[in-house]
Amino acid sequence: MRLWLAEWRALRSGMFAIMAVYGGLLVTYLLLAPRPPSVALYNEVAMAPLAVMAVGVLFHRDLAGNQMELFASYPLSLAAMIVRKWASALGLVLAFHLLWSRVYLWRFREIVAPLYSWSGRAWAWKPASELSLLALALPEYMAVAGLTLLVTIVAKRVDVGLLAGFALFLLESLNAGSGASGAGALFTMNLPAQALLPNRILWTGAGLAALALAALWTERRTRWIEEGGE
Repeated sequence: MRLWLAEWRALRSGMFAIMAVYGGLLVTYLLLAPRPPSVALYNEVAMAPLAVMAVGVLFHRDLAGNQMELFASYPLSLAAMIVRKWASALGLVLAFHLLWSRVYLWRFREIVAPLYSWSGRAWAWKPASELSLLALALPEYMAVAGLTLLVTIVAKRVDVGLLAGFALFLLESLNAGSGASGAGALFTMNLPAQALLPNRILWTGAGLAALALAALWTERRTRWIEEGGE
């Protein structure tokens, strides 16, 4: 438990302040909007940058200076540290998901969103629970955070990882109107109805695979101890 709590020290940082400002602007818009904004945009599009930033928040201290070199000299599992940080990053995202959905319910009384049937039937506008929205979006959060994490560890630089995560987000956003992503779309709003279940399984697997690769790569301690070592 002590190790898990230690991860949250990263919240005392300028990078977390940027993340908090972004989240605060989203909530402020909910409070001031004259009509209910798009739930799908909040649930998926607006949350993807938060998943990217959350990984940056949890890792920027460790990759600064010689901190990882110090960790590599300790008899502790670097892979376990990576998993803790990834899980903590997701925890930040899920905490904000709970916040905006609660504010949305308080402000507009109900959440109405286009929901797909997991059995492959066409989507329809209907009242949505917070859990149903989270089930649709969680694979996306896992995949975006996983890619950001993996590139961060391989490049040994948080800024490169952030660029990779935002690049995926921007690519999907640009493809949103064209349908170019097809059955592989990151956002469910761009999916054919029958592709929902395999698509969510695909992105969940991609996120977990990225986490596993990052954990294995981190355990190569010579990368952190020997300058320029690979």
